[in-house]
Amino acid sequence: MNNKKFILSFIIIGVLIQTFIFILYYLINPEQFYKDSLTEKKFYYTKEFSKKQFNQLKSKEYTLIFGTSQIHMISSDLTNTNILNFHNLYGETGDIKNFLFQLNNIQIKNISRIILLIDLRAGMARNDINLINYSEKSNFPSLSIESVKRIYYDIKNNHNKSYKSFLNNDGSVEKFNSKSHIKYIKQLSGVAKINYNDRLISDLVEINNFTKKNKGLDNFRGIIS
Repeated sequence: MNNKKFILSFIIIGVLIQTFIFILYYLINPEQFYKDSLTEKKFYYTKEFSKKQFNQLKSKEYTLIFGTSQIHMISSDLTNTNILNFHNLYGETGDIKNFLFQLNNIQIKNISRIILLIDLRAGMARNDINLINYSEKSNFPSLSIESVKRIYYDIKNNHNKSYKSFLNNDGSVEKFNSKSHIKYIKQLSGVAKINYNDRLISDLVEINNFTKKNKGLDNFRGIIS
């Protein structure tokens, strides 16, 4: 009988702990899956953050910037224009196509320009797995030890103001000492081994055709890195 009580108590405690973590995750919203949060600054996101940007494009005009970490600090404040920075998709052309092709007419009209940093290093491997259905509402993510850590660091950083960078609402990264992150490269190495592949070329053609059909070539800029 005592064993049954112990097992039942263990299960109840486990359910209560898990419920508490779920509620805390929702209220803190460390990866910005949801609209509101108890804390001000945010430090993490996944490509699911593009769902938030997808909805932003329904009501306002923006310049869309796609690329890898080389574009992550380009912000609306820096350029004095409305920007949505899709560093969260990390230049993966499959994910970029998936985003663009799900836009409705109103969202397409709200695109003032599309800028794409073509990073050959990012195009070498296919990363566009688990493509997002932007018409679906955000599902509650499966929580893990990493999720608990992000709750902890979100609360800690906001309380102690111990962070060196944080995420802006437009998807860009804000750093307090940006000069320390600038590196001057005297000589490039290994570039000759990096080549276009058929998938990357095909994706770029489709993205270009999309912009040509909907916005005109003058509003699309491809930058090779």
